[in-house]
Amino acid sequence: MALNKLLIESYVAISLNYVLFIASKPYRSSL
Repeated sequence: MALNKLLIESYVAISLNYVLFIASKPYRSSL
């Protein structure tokens, strides 16, 4: 159960980092 929770938290964290990276790309290229 704890391992499953850890996997979900890791997946969510990676997904958020990926979304932020993609979202910041156009912003950086416009500078």
